[in-house]
Amino acid sequence: MKRIPIPIFLFCILLLSGCATADLFPKDLEVTPDAAEQGKMLLLQSMQKRDPQDHWSQLTFMKVVARDNWESQTARLFTPIPQSSQQVQFAFNLTNDDAYMKFLEGDQNGNAIGIEDGVTYFVTRGKREEKTSKRVDSYLPPVKNYFLWPQTIHNLKNIVYLGEEDLGLRRYYKIFASNGDDFTGGAEDQYIIWVNRQTLHIEYIEFDLKELVKAYHGVVQYREYRDVDGVLLPHEITLLDGLETLSFSHKFYVQIQTLQ
Repeated sequence: MKRIPIPIFLFCILLLSGCATADLFPKDLEVTPDAAEQGKMLLLQSMQKRDPQDHWSQLTFMKVVARDNWESQTARLFTPIPQSSQQVQFAFNLTNDDAYMKFLEGDQNGNAIGIEDGVTYFVTRGKREEKTSKRVDSYLPPVKNYFLWPQTIHNLKNIVYLGEEDLGLRRYYKIFASNGDDFTGGAEDQYIIWVNRQTLHIEYIEFDLKELVKAYHGVVQYREYRDVDGVLLPHEITLLDGLETLSFSHKFYVQIQTLQ
């Protein structure tokens, strides 16, 4: 396996909760048409449960005011976040990859960072400057994904039902998803979605972001689903160190969320 440069390896530790080289796709799984159809059906049912009027498909922006609380201070040093508990305003374009964040407190209060048309920029005291930044590129796009995945992951090309499994006191449907040419496509990002069998809410997504770096594995946990303009959205998003642990790298507490 190609050696990962030290800075990227540190970003892996910091942002994605952990690194692993194993595929998420079960090696002994035989994909059948029925299992593929069941996986798609469960993800669509989850989405319909949270968005019965299909409001999401008509939207172009998500705006969020949240507090990003860091458990790992070493990890935080490799992000643009200056404080261990930082209030931030995000704006995510739902039609492309553009994203924006503005600091709402501390020494950076009022300053902003964004990515527009693939270009990273900084706004400091009202003056905009375009420049590359690994810290921003490794923080802002993944954060946007964490917020959007529950509403978008059912659109991936390859989806298959993996069965049911208990985690803690809850029982879940497990669904594998990727966007490659086939289910085992080694160069494509992979996901395992844990759907609460009782509520149909997505509560965990394991991810292996191979397009970002060769072996990026992590777990994002979703809690506190609340109604936002007719769509149930999670208001607590945690980057866990593992599925069966309470330790985490950082956690978002959503304070205000709007859709347009």
